[in-house]
Amino acid sequence: MAAPSAHRWHLYRLGGLDQARVANADDYRNLGNLDQKLWVSLACPVHGLEFDERTLALIDSDQDGRVRPPELIAAVAWACERLRDPGVLTAGSPTLPLAAIDASRPAGATVLAAAKRILDNLGTPEATSITLAEVTDTKRIFAHVARNGDGIITAGSLAATPSAAAIVADAIACLGPVDDRSGGAGVNSATLDGFLAACTAHAAWHDRGAAVSFLGARTASAVAAVQAIRAKIDDWFTRAQLAVFDPRLSAAADRTLGDGDPLAGLLAVDTPAVVNLPLRRITADGLLDLSGGINPAWAGAATRLLSDAWVPLHGAAPIDPVRWRGLCAQVDAWRAWQDEPAGPASPVARLDIERIRAVLADGPAVADVRTAIAADLAVANEVTAIVEVERLVRYHRDLGILVRNFVNFADFYDPGKPAVFQSGSLYLDQRRFDLCVAVADPVAHAGLASLSRCFLVYCKCMRAGSPPRFLAVAATQGDGAYLMVGRNGVFYDRQGSDWDATVVKVVEAPISVAEAFISPYLKFLRLVEEQFSQRAGAIGSGAEQKLLAAATTLPAAPVPGQTPTKIDVGTVAAFGVAFGALATFLGSLFATLVGLGPWLPIGLAGIILAISGPSMLIAWFKLRQRTLGPILEAAGWAINGRVKINLKLGRSLTATAAPPKSATRSLIDPFADPSSMWQAWTVRAVILVAVLVIVWYLLAALHGPGDGEGPPPPPPPPSSV
Repeated sequence: MAAPSAHRWHLYRLGGLDQARVANADDYRNLGNLDQKLWVSLACPVHGLEFDERTLALIDSDQDGRVRPPELIAAVAWACERLRDPGVLTAGSPTLPLAAIDASRPAGATVLAAAKRILDNLGTPEATSITLAEVTDTKRIFAHVARNGDGIITAGSLAATPSAAAIVADAIACLGPVDDRSGGAGVNSATLDGFLAACTAHAAWHDRGAAVSFLGARTASAVAAVQAIRAKIDDWFTRAQLAVFDPRLSAAADRTLGDGDPLAGLLAVDTPAVVNLPLRRITADGLLDLSGGINPAWAGAATRLLSDAWVPLHGAAPIDPVRWRGLCAQVDAWRAWQDEPAGPASPVARLDIERIRAVLADGPAVADVRTAIAADLAVANEVTAIVEVERLVRYHRDLGILVRNFVNFADFYDPGKPAVFQSGSLYLDQRRFDLCVAVADPVAHAGLASLSRCFLVYCKCMRAGSPPRFLAVAATQGDGAYLMVGRNGVFYDRQGSDWDATVVKVVEAPISVAEAFISPYLKFLRLVEEQFSQRAGAIGSGAEQKLLAAATTLPAAPVPGQTPTKIDVGTVAAFGVAFGALATFLGSLFATLVGLGPWLPIGLAGIILAISGPSMLIAWFKLRQRTLGPILEAAGWAINGRVKINLKLGRSLTATAAPPKSATRSLIDPFADPSSMWQAWTVRAVILVAVLVIVWYLLAALHGPGDGEGPPPPPPPPSSV
């Protein structure tokens, strides 16, 4: 609950809603003491508004995507502490005069000093104001400044110490750059530590390699030669062991293709059948001699094994199982060493081992880099003040606007200032709709927005190069006869860009009293049209069936003395009764109206009122219940006040087509249907005759018998005497 305050608030009534005005310095300073029951809104989303999202993100201190009263109050209080006259927030200027900053307070003095530093870095120290474009141009601000407070050092900033600059360059090449505020590539403390740790690990890994590199620099080629034929040699020793275990397996283990074998002559050297044969014939001593008699498919691999691995280690001796297993163990140890993270996969492996050892040995250069990083971080407070300059410039431009669309809805009721939730204007059905609210999902939005009692049109807007957007559009003037799904229009956003708009959903509700007045007659005409259409369809169907029957059957011979009947007497009688009843009704109605005499206009008005009055009354009650709240609530707002949309406000939110005042108009249409011209003149003639009849009866009622103009009274009857 807000604490009691001596500040005198000015409340004004706008749109049937009491709202608190926030305009001068005292209003902003006491915003926290304004009873939140008087706030029109209690929350708004950060996204989807015609408002700078960066400013809203600064106000949204908990970063939950919504701005609530405590956050707005804190933002206003922050600005008041740094401005001489917080009343300047109402104007909302994008340019902040330096004289507007209150240097008498520590917070204001810090911001003023930072603003002057920005202008000095930009080369305009004599400037008396600062703009948002200047304060956000960080690349220019820090382009010629060695220290910018972000703790990131570039190689160029260490030009005076080439060895330190080389370490920074190597770290960037191995671990990637960190973007400096100046726009350059650099390293921070974490990057430097990671680079040095990787160098240390890689140097230790390289030292361990001497123990597992059994052939020195030739170990890699030896390992490749062993791995290429390893499985085949293991298979040969397995076959040799089986042959020793059971002589009967010798023939199977040593199977070759003889002259009588059906596969002889059909196999090439590289076919799977040859590749899968034993490496060579099984020998009694169980030793593998690769100098001759090798399976042709493995001859090349056997030669490389001998030259790259076996002969350098064991000479020309045959391969025996024990020394073969020892060689395989050496290969496995070398491969495990290669797979260590500090090995070839290390990010510093691109550097030569001598360069890595030089970096680790150059302690002074590393110390220079660390000193530069610390010196850069030492000015972080000054840079933070520069960020505060951006905040103050944004608040100076935007806070007043947000207050006028949060604490009160002054902009919504001002025809010259669209509210932040109004996304633009939709042109459709010869109307311009200005109450267009951005929505994420029309179906979900319509569930709550329908409680607004507004006629809502949901549109999908498309524009090349932009993602689609959805709008909820309120129709507050005219009628909804041609506002239907599938209709196309054009939407202009607040930046003036045009979008293709297509109606995807409609929530119907009364739009105007005039629409309610004519709706009973339109319903009657539609009913008559439907009845005539049904009757005509039935008659046409019957005629088609009779025609089909006549075309497929022969006519029957006429009965002598009988005349065919063309028209049903019952049908004629039914039509006669219907027309007679209608004529009787119209005649009695006309006689009743004529009998009213001078009260005839009142009688006509009564008939019209009896027909249109109920629908007009219902529409009037519903139009009085129209409110903006549910439309915004469904879009993420928390509306506290009852923001009604009365008839006058509704007329300002939807504009109908009207010719310019200076335009001339011709009613001659060269393509008009002649029948429509006759119909128009017939209607005019009927109206003229009706007016003349009414005038005649009115005159007859006013000048009755006995005024000297009527016929003489009849003579008295003769006496019977």
